[in-house]
Amino acid sequence: LSPQSSVLSPQSSVLSPQSSVLSPQSSVLSPQSSVLSPQSSVLSPLSSCVKRRNLILAFVLIGLFLAAGRLYFRTYVRQKPFAVILFVTEGLTPARLAAARQYSGGSDNRLGLEYLPKVALLRSSAADYAVGDGAATASAIATGTRTNLRAVAIDPAGRMRSTLVDLARVEGRSTGLVTDVGLAEGGAAAFYARSPDVREAESIARQLTDGRKFEVILGGGAGDFRDVMKGGRRQDSRDLDRELQGAGYSLARNAAELDAIPAWTLPRVAGLLGDDLVPDALPLSDLVRRAIQYLEKRPGGYFLVVHAGASDRAALMNGSEAVLQRFLELDRAVATAQQYAGARTLLIAAGLHETGGFALNGYPLRSDRGVALLGINPTSNLPAITWATGPNGRQPVDTAAKQDPAASFSLGAVGTVSDALVFAAGEGSESIGGVMEPGDLFELIRREL
Repeated sequence: LSPQSSVLSPQSSVLSPQSSVLSPQSSVLSPQSSVLSPQSSVLSPLSSCVKRRNLILAFVLIGLFLAAGRLYFRTYVRQKPFAVILFVTEGLTPARLAAARQYSGGSDNRLGLEYLPKVALLRSSAADYAVGDGAATASAIATGTRTNLRAVAIDPAGRMRSTLVDLARVEGRSTGLVTDVGLAEGGAAAFYARSPDVREAESIARQLTDGRKFEVILGGGAGDFRDVMKGGRRQDSRDLDRELQGAGYSLARNAAELDAIPAWTLPRVAGLLGDDLVPDALPLSDLVRRAIQYLEKRPGGYFLVVHAGASDRAALMNGSEAVLQRFLELDRAVATAQQYAGARTLLIAAGLHETGGFALNGYPLRSDRGVALLGINPTSNLPAITWATGPNGRQPVDTAAKQDPAASFSLGAVGTVSDALVFAAGEGSESIGGVMEPGDLFELIRREL
């Protein structure tokens, strides 16, 4: 009990602050102790589990965020189609549609156009005449403004108008032009040229070459691109086909040369496929397929204009069977576009005007088709097909009636006051219906570019 006792003494080895038991550096209390250390073998597995849980939770939250964003985008954000394909043609009218249906397979037949879910009537007059032509109505669709008869993308005040092709390029889309007649004809020219008169083919062809607005050009009328000394029709000594080559286009003059141009290289293609009409060996449906294959691999989407103009050539000469065959080729071309362009496509087929006053008359049987519709109808003993105007009209020197007669003679059939049809399908076609103006189509397509 003595204060100096070795037990109670402050210097005692038991109570001393330096004692090995109480010392902060003791192996029991030290933060670096193997018992308390976070890196200890007891706490380490728990820490790994927490890290894995947090990582999984982060991935789950990211996935939920992306899914919610995708749902919002698909539900509330309006998406534009990747492809916008516009067909324009002469003679897309109820009378021609019914006759082509009968010619193809009888009354119970149904054409591909008739399966498109949207249909409307299109008012096709020009700015100055009640009867439009290919140049005027195509210009109204291409620019949103009516033009005078024969005028190409120039309004009645003489102002040059921007076209849907111009707007498509501003939006970063690739563009293509396909026609089964000359590339300088009105229905095609309205989308790239400006001219007070569609008959100025030399100037219009020059604008196609100088403008270079298309990645893909497929059509006829090669004579408008070559100098007269080289078998063409140009008087200015320019060889526009060679100029297209110099501008980076792969030039093709037939199917074999088109086949030799691989689509995966993203080429610029100029197919000048006939001096006038495109040969029957390259039908419109085949040209549409090729154009889509050239355009579909380009980023940013594309706008393709398809002008089916050969039916107008046939109608001018009262070529009844040729008119029906051209109508059916248009139908095949539209089906081809649906097949190759895919789901994200706005497809529109619009009539421009009607030439000649075509009519299928008498009382053909429901099963009558093909050549059974030509000549004299056995039930009525009258011509099965008639025209209002054209070269089949009788003249004083004629001694015999013609197979498909016209009521009045003219060197070429003239246009009629007739509304045209519009068929459509795909993204953006919801507003098509009723009776429409060409400007309505312009606005609809402009929104989808």
